[in-house]
Amino acid sequence: MRKKLFLCVLIIASTATILCSKVIYVPADYPIIQDAINASSDGDTILIAPGRYEQQFSTRGKKITVSSLYLLTNDKSYIDSTKLVYGMNGYPIISFGMNEDSTTKIIGLTIGGDDLGCNGIVCDNSSPTISENIFKTVLKYGIMCKGNSNPIISKNRFLASHTNSFYCCIDIRFGSPQIENNYFGGTVNNIAIRNYSTEIVVISGNIIKGFMIGINDGGTETNLINNLIYNCFDGVYGNHNIKLLLNNTIAYNERYGIYGGGSSTQVTNCIFWGNKKDIEGSAIISHSSILGCLPYDATDNGGNVFSDPQFVDALHEDFRLKGNSPCLDTGYSDSLSVLLPEFDLYLNKRIEDGNADNISVIDIGCYERGKAINPAYVSGHITLSGGSGKVEDVNVGIGTPAHPDANGNYQFALSVPDSFYTVIASLDKYLKQEIKDVPIKSGLVTQNVNFNLEYYNPDQIIKIKPDTLKFLVEDDLRGRILSVKNSSLIDVYISGIQLYNMQFYFDEENFSIPHLIAPGDSCDVIIWVNIPIGSLAYPNTIIIDSLTLFYNAQKQIIPILFDPSIVDDVKDNSQTITTFQLHQNYPNPFNPSTVIEYNVPKDSHIKIIVYDLLGREIQKLVDEKKSVGSYKVEFAGSGLPSGIYLCRLQTKEYSETRKLLLMK
Repeated sequence: MRKKLFLCVLIIASTATILCSKVIYVPADYPIIQDAINASSDGDTILIAPGRYEQQFSTRGKKITVSSLYLLTNDKSYIDSTKLVYGMNGYPIISFGMNEDSTTKIIGLTIGGDDLGCNGIVCDNSSPTISENIFKTVLKYGIMCKGNSNPIISKNRFLASHTNSFYCCIDIRFGSPQIENNYFGGTVNNIAIRNYSTEIVVISGNIIKGFMIGINDGGTETNLINNLIYNCFDGVYGNHNIKLLLNNTIAYNERYGIYGGGSSTQVTNCIFWGNKKDIEGSAIISHSSILGCLPYDATDNGGNVFSDPQFVDALHEDFRLKGNSPCLDTGYSDSLSVLLPEFDLYLNKRIEDGNADNISVIDIGCYERGKAINPAYVSGHITLSGGSGKVEDVNVGIGTPAHPDANGNYQFALSVPDSFYTVIASLDKYLKQEIKDVPIKSGLVTQNVNFNLEYYNPDQIIKIKPDTLKFLVEDDLRGRILSVKNSSLIDVYISGIQLYNMQFYFDEENFSIPHLIAPGDSCDVIIWVNIPIGSLAYPNTIIIDSLTLFYNAQKQIIPILFDPSIVDDVKDNSQTITTFQLHQNYPNPFNPSTVIEYNVPKDSHIKIIVYDLLGREIQKLVDEKKSVGSYKVEFAGSGLPSGIYLCRLQTKEYSETRKLLLMK
């Protein structure tokens, strides 16, 4: 009897708000959802039974809840089995347009379906709560925010498999929505979140996986907090108005981790790892983990980590931190803690003592490692040979570094499985030293792990050949090879290449930045420089410019000479062209135009046509006979929407296609 009474109390407590107002059932009371809404009053609940409903509806300003039976039972199978679809006229399935606020709720429904193209929800000057729904394949958007709309969008699952390249899970045109704790799983033709709002937009606690672009930002003030963005083409792609990136993990994206950071963009406590290029653009970066070095135009605000963050199992998408991660207890939260959620994505308390030093400090990244239990300890002594360095500035550790005292004595703790590990000691202008196979056992102290660091500050770290890059002006299509050798005993990271006065590009497919050159190794960079045809006043004009190579917080300038009289080492292009070839356009992405180069090895009729992803012809760029040589053609996309286009070169015996990405 006591057990039955307890269950009754639980049921009454969980449904109290429903029992004190009217409940309308679909289809039992009304087969049409809109009819049920029309019959409802503020405070009422509309419960939809499992089934497929090819209907549209609007809440018409009413403060009501529309849900599946999940609201009563907490059984998630009701979310999957209660499906709203409609694809007849391109209008959304659900419309909010009469100043609805957060008391108008859509909960526990599947919106969209795999077999019918449809749009999801539109909020126009409305701010409802949209929570715990599943958004499946739709036509252009899952949720669109227009006008002064500030909806709460939380705990939804966006499963975007649509091949339409213009599809967005959430499309923010105006307003200040709260986008928190959602999951986005997509394809390389979709965008998870697109933001063009002039208001403050906070995107927090979300997981975004597998999109063409995770977050496409063209807004005025965007804050990205505690998100995981991975396996996309671009993690974050936007303008220079992103205000804050705090405790995000942005990993293993095919091209950029983030593109478009500005000089005022603040990046704090973030992990960038496994992306082809972590950050493109300037930013103020502190207490973040990034491969090798910061971008050459970034501002270093200190506390950054340039080593492997040690994910638990990135191969199987587990981006939590191991006990030997250098990201444990190394973040910053003093002035930013008010912006952080209480829990991480794994529902761990957000600030913990993960490295057993009895001080709770936030971790770097979107996950917080739990409190260390029964840690192991390592102790030893450090000395310096030569130089004027201070021993207390030495970083020593297996993961998060510790510092010795003024006498060189140190001890640190860590919580890892019993095994053998490598202890590392380093100090600027001293050679890094590693001691391998140090035994670590929980509850015990491994003693006498001692270091002697040697001063090292060579006059020359890299050697560059040739000392001058020479180009023919205007029609010189050949790249020049710049050879860079690490002549030092330390790792060299190339962090940037810059030419100040002219457009240039290099082979980013085979040379990514940052680029590591180990001691004694070399690398080649192929450099192209574009001079607009007709820009020279006289045929023998000589132009002198310079290219700057940034590395290890240093830089080296390489002169560039543009001289049409230099022909002794340049062969006729026709002698080197042996095959048809359609080069990748540059720049890519582009806005509004891009240049496409192609090679013709013999006299041939050439067609170059741009198509959209549905195979429709967009523009015919070339349709004529060409003689042997290399050619350029411009494609202008000023009147086209953003998306992927296909450029196809066609002859009687050869064809090749390249993807062009127009990004506005």
